[in-house]
Amino acid sequence: MIEVSTIMAPAAQIHGGARLPNRASSLLRKTIRGSCRTSHGRRNMRAYDIMTKDVLTVTADMSVDEVRDRFFHNRIHGAPVVDTSGTLIGIVSFVDLAGGLGRRVLHVMQRDPVTASEDASVEALASLMLAHKIHRIPIVHDRRLVGIVAASDIIQALLDLRGASGAETAEAEEKV
Repeated sequence: MIEVSTIMAPAAQIHGGARLPNRASSLLRKTIRGSCRTSHGRRNMRAYDIMTKDVLTVTADMSVDEVRDRFFHNRIHGAPVVDTSGTLIGIVSFVDLAGGLGRRVLHVMQRDPVTASEDASVEALASLMLAHKIHRIPIVHDRRLVGIVAASDIIQALLDLRGASGAETAEAEEKV
């Protein structure tokens, strides 16, 4: 089970609401367990249903400066590192690039990143993100990159499944 109160604790401090984590945690748990259906009617939504398939990737021989520019222009904070055959060999984040001036991605990337398969459940993906304190998970098939799921993809999918319109979102915020 996903322990959402871990993520919501800072929000409670900001809003001064001691009951915020419990209500938000309960709402998210109900959404994940009860409403995660795909358009095909499957009970649990999978990585394949929400992943970005056209992933911006980088290579190990790229310069840190080049990758930093690519991140800036594409408004992203991290990317999978692949070899010439599309095999995932690492992941690099904006934070990894910070001390790498004049170096190659090979020297600053994280090797052996946390990955998941296309059939991983949304709940499993969220649990992996919380356990490893990461914001994106490369999706692989036979070690080849086939997509990526970001934390924002999970949140958006849950909102879409619940049919969250502006009015419903405002109503939910008032209750929290």
